[in-house]
Amino acid sequence: MSLPLSADFAVRSQAVALFAMAFMLFAVALPPVAKAHDGHDHDAATTSLPAASNPRAVATGEEFEAVAIFKSGELSIFVDRFADNTPVTNAAVAVTVDGRELKGRPTADGAYRVAWPPGIKPGRHDIVISILDGATADLLIATLEVPTVASALAVDAALGLRERAQRWLGGSPLVSGLGALALMTLAAILMLRRRPSARGSDIEKIAAAKSASNIAKTSARLVLLALFGLGYMASVDRPASAHGDADHGAEAGKAVVVTGDAPRRLPDGSVFLPKPTQRLLDVRTVLVKEAVHQPSQTLIGRVIANPNRSGLVQSSTGGRITPTNNGLPKLGQAVKAGDILAIVTPAFLAIDSANVAQTAGDLDQQIELARSKLERARRLLAVNAGTRVQADEAELMFNGLERRRAALNTSQIRSEPLVAPVDGVISSTRAVPGQVVAPQDVLFEIIDPTSLWIEALVFDTASAQKFEQPTASSQDGRIFPLTFVGRSRSL
Repeated sequence: MSLPLSADFAVRSQAVALFAMAFMLFAVALPPVAKAHDGHDHDAATTSLPAASNPRAVATGEEFEAVAIFKSGELSIFVDRFADNTPVTNAAVAVTVDGRELKGRPTADGAYRVAWPPGIKPGRHDIVISILDGATADLLIATLEVPTVASALAVDAALGLRERAQRWLGGSPLVSGLGALALMTLAAILMLRRRPSARGSDIEKIAAAKSASNIAKTSARLVLLALFGLGYMASVDRPASAHGDADHGAEAGKAVVVTGDAPRRLPDGSVFLPKPTQRLLDVRTVLVKEAVHQPSQTLIGRVIANPNRSGLVQSSTGGRITPTNNGLPKLGQAVKAGDILAIVTPAFLAIDSANVAQTAGDLDQQIELARSKLERARRLLAVNAGTRVQADEAELMFNGLERRRAALNTSQIRSEPLVAPVDGVISSTRAVPGQVVAPQDVLFEIIDPTSLWIEALVFDTASAQKFEQPTASSQDGRIFPLTFVGRSRSL
């Protein structure tokens, strides 16, 4: 009877072991899920940092930064400037491990190779990196975790099995559970098919029957355990939920184990960028310094002329434009205050000519009467029949009428010179020889290009009242320093 009982025990042991292996395989394939409960405000779960397949150590000093990567029995050391991440490729680098000093040799990729000394056991090791670059020297201390060959192979195999299981099962809890149930059923069938033969004595038949009964019971237990595993896996794979009055953030991130030395974007938005890739992309950094800065404000403005060093040239009477002997000024021409830019000759209409002729006739008549009065007053004064006062009044009236008549004659032909009011250059001209202009027409604009203003619009009434170190930038990127003049209060 001992032989059948031993066979039955072996069958049970094999079935239980097979079930445990299948259950653990599919349980590992399922990712962990975060849960939320009322009374808390949850943030996104922290995602694990990238775990490179090659051990590495990072050391930082005042002048340099070094990254040591252990791979294939060698130590690759990347040395950069701490301030700006500039590669250091021509330095003397030495590594001290367990009292042994090893010289690093430069390589084509800008790193330094150090052969790992034999006889050093795997585990945690404190390494000292000595860097001498010209007159700058620094010592960096780091800790390197060197795994055993067996542990490294076991981790790689476990991760590979996990990835293959996830790809095969598609990450679905239902598929995982059905797969586990199928494996359990297959194990039970194999165990039943391996029952002892019924041939032989009655004792052997009884033992075989009892063994078959035990195998049937074991199979039933395996099916129950498989159903329990299916229910467990279905329950742990629920998505995160919120209930009650809790205000939950984004769905909790699943823990991710990332392997390899290739650059990649992590689920939390950060980027893992190894040193070889940083060298390829010329990644540079800048040290942050504390300083006091005032808030800045950007305004849209336009260039205007300085009102104290610019001017307009207009005609007060109107008429026809006549150029000077030097011609009309050109755009960009420099002028001085008082320079004659053009001449405006008055032009009279027909009705104006009639009015002038009528006025001239009235003045001529008044002049003749005044001349007669003056001559009579002088004759009476000569014979003592008149007074000296009468003669002087008659002479004053006559002289006044003569001046009015002369002014009327000159008004018909008198021209108006257009004079530059300030020094500067001609920025705009609207004058053409022979052009008839009206009074107050702007014919020339003069500005001083060395003194210009910037006019900007501010729509926020709470903006700064004064500006420190204001500047203006042009479309071509040039920067001009400005001096704050003032601001208006108009809306």
